[in-house]
Amino acid sequence: MANQEINRRVPGLSVGSAVSAQSANTANTANFANSANPVLFARVAANGGVFTANSKGVSSANVASPLPGVYCFSGLPGIKGGQVTLDIFDTVDDEVGQFGLGDILVCPVEAQFVVVTFSQSGGFLVPTAFFLHLYQ
Repeated sequence: MANQEINRRVPGLSVGSAVSAQSANTANTANFANSANPVLFARVAANGGVFTANSKGVSSANVASPLPGVYCFSGLPGIKGGQVTLDIFDTVDDEVGQFGLGDILVCPVEAQFVVVTFSQSGGFLVPTAFFLHLYQ
């Protein structure tokens, strides 16, 4: 009965041809560089050190912290954007973190981007551990 209804509405189409939808599974093997997954990621300590066990493609050598709460990153391949999430186990009160492409005056000239952690209510810099996800 279902096949008759399908043939009446769309001649030549059958339920059996739906198997070709299986090719959508190739999305599971998409090229990693073109996927929405972060290309590089890191867990960064309040002092700017990188936890290698929780990181990929970012090391402590990529981070400079010229001031407490300012983290300058350089030497990373073609970063177009990123996201910062504060580590809940290092956050005391109302700290926030922000990601910015380019540099600020306290960063070395070669800095590609900066992360700043600060107190939302007081407006002052606060060194805080964070997770960083980077995209190309």
